[in-house]
Amino acid sequence: MGPPSQKRPGRRERERALARLATRQHGVVARSQLQSLGFGTKAIKAALAEGRLPPLHEEVYAVGHTRIPQRGYWWAAVLAYGPGALLSHRTAATLWGFQRTRRVPST
Repeated sequence: MGPPSQKRPGRRERERALARLATRQHGVVARSQLQSLGFGTKAIKAALAEGRLPPLHEEVYAVGHTRIPQRGYWWAAVLAYGPGALLSHRTAATLWGFQRTRRVPST
């Protein structure tokens, strides 16, 4: 007899886990995180097609909307670059409160 099969979490359980993760990460998630929560390729493709996972970077998405705070965009950048990625210089200084964010005026 083989090892006991792991029961895949139900849709509601997956959605709740996604909401908790997205809240901790300021509204963004990576595809690998979705997969680790039990979302399959079809579910991710459907969410993308329906606009529930607007792309921010390759394989990094906003969850449900695109109104993401600055910290969410920082999370998205770190997730896009993968393990070992971090914020540096002015961005890190702003995160830690050592410097104010300077917005570049639009032209």
